[in-house]
Amino acid sequence: MKAGTMLKTNPKSHRGQAGPLRNASGKDWPTRGSGLVEEDTNLVLRLRTVFDKLDDDLVDDCFGVALLPHPIMSAVDFARFLSIVLIPTFAAQDSTGVPASILISSIWHEAPYELIDDLANGIRECASRTNDVFRTGKAFPSIEAAFINYAERLAVDPRFQEVIKTKHDPARCLKELRGCQVWAHPKNLVHTIIEYKLQELDAPNRQMHGHFR
Repeated sequence: MKAGTMLKTNPKSHRGQAGPLRNASGKDWPTRGSGLVEEDTNLVLRLRTVFDKLDDDLVDDCFGVALLPHPIMSAVDFARFLSIVLIPTFAAQDSTGVPASILISSIWHEAPYELIDDLANGIRECASRTNDVFRTGKAFPSIEAAFINYAERLAVDPRFQEVIKTKHDPARCLKELRGCQVWAHPKNLVHTIIEYKLQELDAPNRQMHGHFR
């Protein structure tokens, strides 16, 4: 998945038309213990409901007639992506300390082809029984657990240590990330973090603005 591109990956994909996100047991996603207070989590789920109405055909039609400028449509589509991944991402940040900005950008650029389709559809297909959204071959008790496992593997990767050590210094963290060899093209991650100001979602910044209680 490339930055600035639409979430649509194939003609049969209909992201944005799925129902509320649920875990493998069919229960609604948790509203506590995921790095968000209940009110914030409910807001994310409300955003998800709004973006359910933004299907791929509507996105394509807006581009086809140049109804909205490309940067606006790209930003709206990225917001749709965020509404899908924010809850498990904050769970992973809360559990491992890996900044949400890096997790989000990494998933946007590096996640397996079907990841966002699976999440948007509530993991109803092949991953529904195992929550293995990152195709690790393992089974997880929840989608959040799969994201936490992804962040845990990142947190102990020797190539990532200089990045996570500087996570409380946003500028230096981006500098270290730019040269991090975990990713083939780390500069793409940095570009996305800057473009969408994703560091506002990192734990210290959210605490400073009163989002954690």
